[in-house]
Amino acid sequence: MAVEFDEDGQAISALALWRGFHGLKNNVPQAEGIAIGPEGQIFIVSEPNLFYVFSPPD
Repeated sequence: MAVEFDEDGQAISALALWRGFHGLKNNVPQAEGIAIGPEGQIFIVSEPNLFYVFSPPD
């Protein structure tokens, strides 16, 4: 699960990384890196050499 927090430490959004959520056919096995792109995309790298891109809804 990737969670966004505000300045006060309160969770304000979450991205489930399990099969069945956000179009995933399998769980994200070992998420190790995350970045946010200029258009709001979320990029996640995971073992073993997997790369995921989540785009915000239109």
